[in-house]
Amino acid sequence: MFRSAVVIFRQYYGIEECHMCMDGTPPAYHLHPGSGSGNRSWIVNLEGGGWCNNARACQFRKSSRRGSSDLMDKEIPFGGIMSSSPVDNPDFYNWNRVKIRYCDGASFAGEGFDKARAAGNTHAADDRASCSC
Repeated sequence: MFRSAVVIFRQYYGIEECHMCMDGTPPAYHLHPGSGSGNRSWIVNLEGGGWCNNARACQFRKSSRRGSSDLMDKEIPFGGIMSSSPVDNPDFYNWNRVKIRYCDGASFAGEGFDKARAAGNTHAADDRASCSC
């Protein structure tokens, strides 16, 4: 039997202000642990999302799954190269597979994109020097 959906995890601990989604919620990922001979091998999928390139776009994005982990699907299916089916994915079915969700508006730069500040309450690090990003 193969899992059809992989549950979301939100990273609440060990994060600094600069490692947040645009709305200040913690970053998130979906993880399907590996097994057997694949338990030490990894497939990491960085979700695409592009840039939030102006205040209006940032404001819109922060109220979507691309800017808030609160609004992301709590479970997602893993298919293709992320599938746990040895028939559908004979090479990697038993590897650790993780999808890192996109929510910072700056292609995983993790600092909330400077233009986001102009979008009202959109999360952005106030002092880059205070973060060890």
